[in-house]
Amino acid sequence: DKALLIAGGSGTGYLLPLLQSLLQDPTSTADVQVTIAVRHSTSAHWIVDELGRVLESNTSNRKVQIDLHITDNAPPSIGKVPSNEDSEKTALRHSGPIVSGNKNIAVIYGKGRPDLKELVRRHTMDAATGTSVAVTSCGPANMGLDVRNACAEAQGRILKGKGGAGEVWLHCEAFGW
Repeated sequence: DKALLIAGGSGTGYLLPLLQSLLQDPTSTADVQVTIAVRHSTSAHWIVDELGRVLESNTSNRKVQIDLHITDNAPPSIGKVPSNEDSEKTALRHSGPIVSGNKNIAVIYGKGRPDLKELVRRHTMDAATGTSVAVTSCGPANMGLDVRNACAEAQGRILKGKGGAGEVWLHCEAFGW
């Protein structure tokens, strides 16, 4: 009934085809929440472009909300580069702000990483009684751990009959060196 897709950094590459598949599947009725976290706005330009392309394929009236968290301090500024700044930092600070023309995509700057425990809690507790919620994540190991722990808490609430979703399904992918 609900799908919660979570990605960190390059884990977005895993998430995009899942989102596209959900949006193109005529048998799926799931409302979809996507949460992506990246460190810098330079990493987010391609993500916004690809998300826009995927959302264009949504021919259903399915509810989709995408939150893109850029965890560095503030939107990048465009201006004079200090002479002591190295080229990587220069590129990160002066890449220009992320602009999304799609109302389903919210770009959130400088508030740190999303609170995954609260995100999963909200989407499982606020669900109608008996609703099924699918959660998937791909990102760094600590992100996967946070998502797994939050889903375990949600499943514990289900076992205790405390309301909200009746089923929480979880799949995690991780990457690293």
